[in-house]
Amino acid sequence: MSAQFVVGILTPAISFSFALVFYVFWHKRPDLHYVKQFAISYLLVGLSFAQTSIIPASHIAVSLPLSAGFGLLSILVSCNAFLFRHNIKKTDKLLTLFWVLGTVGAFIAGGIYENATYVAIIGGTAASLLFFTLGYKLQRLKPKSLVDEYVPKVLFGTASAIFIQNAYIIFKNPVVDLNTFMDSTIWITLNMIIIMQCCAVAVAVAMIAVTDSMTIASDQAMIDELSGLQRRERFEESTLEAIDKARRGGVPVSLIICDLDHFKSINDTYGHLAGDEVIKKIGHIMQATARSTDILGRIGGEEFALLLWNADANGANLVAHQLRSALSQADLFEFIEDTKCTASFGVSQWNGKDTYRDLFALSDKALYLAKHSGRDCVKVAQAKTEIAA
Repeated sequence: MSAQFVVGILTPAISFSFALVFYVFWHKRPDLHYVKQFAISYLLVGLSFAQTSIIPASHIAVSLPLSAGFGLLSILVSCNAFLFRHNIKKTDKLLTLFWVLGTVGAFIAGGIYENATYVAIIGGTAASLLFFTLGYKLQRLKPKSLVDEYVPKVLFGTASAIFIQNAYIIFKNPVVDLNTFMDSTIWITLNMIIIMQCCAVAVAVAMIAVTDSMTIASDQAMIDELSGLQRRERFEESTLEAIDKARRGGVPVSLIICDLDHFKSINDTYGHLAGDEVIKKIGHIMQATARSTDILGRIGGEEFALLLWNADANGANLVAHQLRSALSQADLFEFIEDTKCTASFGVSQWNGKDTYRDLFALSDKALYLAKHSGRDCVKVAQAKTEIAA
C-alpha cells in the first residue's frame, strides 16, 4: 500500500469523522445551528477528496471539477457558519464572489484543459482569499468569548499555509497529468497541509461550540422557568453593570418594582397551577412591553423588576401604567375564572450617584405606598423623601 494511497484516504476519513462529530454535537444542542453547517462543510471536504479515489483517473474532466467544487463549497459553507454564529445570516457578497471565481476557474482548468496543477493553484488561491477575508471580518466583530480571539489567527494561518502550498506547487513545476500528479510528493504535501488545516479549524469550531454551550447553560440556569425573566441574582448583576455604564455615559435609568396583588389568594382559591399561569402571563407582558436595552427580572415569588435604560421617572411611570393596564385586562378566565389579576408598582429614577441598593429601596418605598393606597396603581418616587402618584 503506497504512501500516496494512505494519505489520499486519510483526508476524507478525517473529514467525515469531523462531520459526524459535529452532527452528533448539533443533534445534542440543536440551538447551536451553526454546528450543523460545519458538519455539512466537513462532509463536503470528505466528498471532495473521496471522489478522486472513486472516479477513474481517466475521467479527469469530471474528477477535477468535482473536487474543486466540493472543496470550495465546503469553505463557503464554513465561512457562512462562522458569520451565522454572530447573527449575520445573509451570505457575504465578497465571499460569494471569491467562491464563484474560484469554482468557475477550477472547472475551466479541470473540465476543459484537464490540468491538475492549474486546478490546485486556482482552487488554493480562492480558498486562501476566502479564509483571509473571513478572518478579517471576524476580527472586526465584537468577540463573544475569549475563543473568538483565537479563530481569526487560525484562519489567517490557514490562508497563509494555502498560499505557501501554491508557491510550492509553482516552484516544483509539477506535471499536468493527474496520475503522475497523484503519485508525486506534491500530492502528499497537499493532503498533509489540508489535514492540518481541517484539524486546526475543527479545533477552533469545537472550542467555540463548547464555549457557547457552556454559556447558554449558564444563562439558562439564571432564567426563571415560569416567567422567562432573569432570576434575582442575574438581574442584580445585570443592573449593577447597567448603572456603572450609565454613570460613565451620563444616561438616565429608572427602576420599576411590581408586586402582584393578593397573589396568595389566587393560589389558595384556584391552585398553584393557576398561580403559575399568572406568573407566565406577567412575564410575557413585561417582555412584550420592554425594549431590548431594558433588564427584566423575577426577584421574588410574585415580585418583578424592570430596569429601564435611558428613561427618566416620567418615562418609567408611563411604562408602569402600561404594564398595570395590560395585566388587569389580561384574559386569565381559563385559570382564575372571573377574578381580575392586578399588580402594584413602585417607580424611581437613579440620581446618578446612589447605589443600586439605594435605587431599589426608593422604588420599594413607592411600591409600599401603592400597596397601601388601594393597590392596582403606580407610585413614583421623585426623590428620597417624596412619593408622587
